[in-house]
Amino acid sequence: MFSIIPGNDKKQAFRIKRLLTANAFCAVFAIVSIAVMKSDLVDMTATHLIFYFMVLFFVQLLLYMIIRSGINKSFKDPSMTLSQIIAAIIYITYFMYYIQDIRGAVMVFYLLTILFGSFQLTLPEFVIVSLAALTGYGAIIILNILSPPLNFNLAQNLVQWVICALCLSWLTYIGNYMNSIRKKLKRREAELTVSKSNLREAVLEIRQNAEILNDSSLELSETNSMIIS
Repeated sequence: MFSIIPGNDKKQAFRIKRLLTANAFCAVFAIVSIAVMKSDLVDMTATHLIFYFMVLFFVQLLLYMIIRSGINKSFKDPSMTLSQIIAAIIYITYFMYYIQDIRGAVMVFYLLTILFGSFQLTLPEFVIVSLAALTGYGAIIILNILSPPLNFNLAQNLVQWVICALCLSWLTYIGNYMNSIRKKLKRREAELTVSKSNLREAVLEIRQNAEILNDSSLELSETNSMIIS
């Protein structure tokens, strides 16, 4: 019987749970998008927004199918964390293009998205996703300069871009630090497992030697009794 989360593969089950967590984040972002549209703060029609949600849904479904089918096991990153974060950055960047007044608030989603990979991404991968976010926001600013929308404030957007760069730099440092701690804990856990195994073998050997010594003592005692008799 098919199940959303496989029960016979703990690693795959964990990866799908992480993907479902990412899907929950996408759902929150969708609710925010609808609220922004209802407030007339986004330059998107209802049809445009529905198409946007459909693309988001099918991409997340595709990621699920890849992990659920086991195709991801042959990838360098079976968790597909980097791919999921890049996809989320594209969602956010596309939506930010159509808003002006609250770009600074929506920019927070960049930070939350990259925080998702704090225990999985390496330092180079943190740099890649941070640069992807900054490049996306930078592309929005350039497009707005070439074709200025109403209420476009270049100085405000440049300041927000700099703030975003500083926050992402700090988040990259923190994320890399957390990842290094995770690796150390994992390494110590492996060392502890080996130590427990060695201790178990040592105790077993001591017991075996004790049994041999006990048997030898009994034999010696019997021999002495026979000699005395």
